[in-house]
Amino acid sequence: MTEEDNGRDAFLAKKVGIMMNSTGNYVGSKKALGDSLAVRPMPCNKACSVPIGGAGIGIMSTSEKDVQDAAYKFISYAASPEANATWFAGTGYLPINKKSADLPVAKEALATQPGIDVAIESLPVAHGRARTTVVTWMRTTEYKMWEAMALGQRNVEETMKDFAVQTRAEEKRVGH
Repeated sequence: MTEEDNGRDAFLAKKVGIMMNSTGNYVGSKKALGDSLAVRPMPCNKACSVPIGGAGIGIMSTSEKDVQDAAYKFISYAASPEANATWFAGTGYLPINKKSADLPVAKEALATQPGIDVAIESLPVAHGRARTTVVTWMRTTEYKMWEAMALGQRNVEETMKDFAVQTRAEEKRVGH
């Protein structure tokens, strides 16, 4: 499992019993697993804290004005309560517009899709996460760590400590 989708695919194929992933995987997981799917919020340690904000969209300042204007129209539409409610109901991604959850399509999803509410229920302890330059390195490196732990080739605590040391060293190397 050295690619990001492999873990998800193994979970959906019922080869592994747990997946920790974005709520954006909810609808696909529900379609694949049906009533076998159970969704739970992030576990708490000393305090509850849920990182959000993995996806993003923006407008390049170097683009032509007509391209910027078209992009602005698209982003405005995508962030509208109606479009965002539809996106939430169809994927499980956290609604980014506070008005979305009150719209009929979102209310129906909340009433009929058990577990889709995890993201919304987590909002009181949610926080945006900064994306430092080391994140790309981490995302590439973590898979070999997860694989070694899953296959019993490395001790979990030792592997996580090693990953933390390597991450801090890489941050120093590439950080500003």
